[in-house]
Order: sequence, then C-alpha cells, then structure tokens
Amino acid sequence: SVIMVLMKSFVIILAFLFALPAAAFSPVVSEPSIPYEAMMIENVDPYKERILLGDLEQFPDMYELVFDKTVDFKIQLKQRNVGTLSPFSLLMVKVNDDGSVSEVFRHQTPIEKWSYVNDMMLGFNLREDEPLMKNIEPGTYRIEVSTPVNEGAYMLILGDEPVKVNFFSTLGGIFETQQHFGFTWLRFLLSSYVHYPLGIMVVLVGILFTWRKRATLARRDI
Repeated sequence: SVIMVLMKSFVIILAFLFALPAAAFSPVVSEPSIPYEAMMIENVDPYKERILLGDLEQFPDMYELVFDKTVDFKIQLKQRNVGTLSPFSLLMVKVNDDGSVSEVFRHQTPIEKWSYVNDMMLGFNLREDEPLMKNIEPGTYRIEVSTPVNEGAYMLILGDEPVKVNFFSTLGGIFETQQHFGFTWLRFLLSSYVHYPLGIMVVLVGILFTWRKRATLARRDI
C-alpha cells in the first residue's frame, strides 16, 4: 500500500540521517549556581572544540580548566546580531600554587569591529569577535566573561578541532542554541539542517508516488 511505502521510505531516510556525520556542534549551557562561581570544564582537550552557552545576569561568568601540557589554546566569543550588541570582554588568569592569580590576557574588541556572520546551520545571524590564540603552560586557569553591566547572552568557543557528532545530536544543539538566544521553535525551520533534509524527503516521496502510479498504470495496461 501507499502508506507502507511511505513508512518504509521514512525509516530509510531516518536511518540515513542518523548515520550521517554532522558538523561539530554540541553546545553546553552554562548556569552558575551562585554568583562568581567558577564553573569547572571537565575533561578538557585543548584542541577539541567546545561550545559553551552563557547568559550574564548582573554578574560575570567564570570558567575553570586545567591543562596538563603546554598548548596553543584558541578562544572566541559570539553573540546574536541584534539592535543593541553587548560589549563583551574576556579575562584569563592562571591560578598560582599559593592561591594568587597571574593575568594571562585581557581582551575586549570594540563592538563595531565584531564580524557579521550569516550562520545557515543555526538559522540566524551572529556577530563574532576575532579568535584569540594563546600559548598556555600546564596549570589551572580561569576565564571570565563580562560586560560593563554584566548582561547579555553569549557563545564561548574553546579550541578549534572539529568533533564529529550524529545528525540528530546536532539538531538538538541547534534547537538549544536558538532557544538560548531567545528564538521561538519556528526559527528551527530556518536551519539548513532542517529545511534541506525536509526538501530531500519531499522530493523522494514525490518520486515514490510517481513510480508507484506508473507501476499501477503499467499493470492495468497488461
């Protein structure tokens, strides 16, 4: 029957999408339980890309990570492209053995110099700061994200080596990121990871209907 053909086609398409390697996009929402809490980033591979979604609410966000070897560490900030952009700044310090800290870098780019990005995967426009690359020695470090009034949602990207995840994990990350930046579920339909597969499914269903109709007509002519 037509319904059985559609069901089989749908299962095949889902299996294909699940096995399809997707872009490295698996964000983690950062939610400190108390102000100024240093949120520990566990099992850090300094080269693997890690995406953290944060939202400043009157206080800076602080992250803590430990390096066990000298590395070239990449870090970058992004935010939603809206009418009023947040002037985010980054501060990285090293925690010394005696508990004191030593500044590694302090960085703030004027808002007008943040690059405009039309992110087809996420389905909305972003502004991104220039990426920073720093040579980091072994030790414990803290990264602070702040603005003068400590308000605004941001995306913090650590590392730059892609991490393969399956298609549906990427879809979940896209939806979570859109929600984080204040979009409704309708925005999900604008992601290239949603409307491209939907288009493919429509085309395949059309082909199946056409093939079945022709096969039915051919049997009638016999």
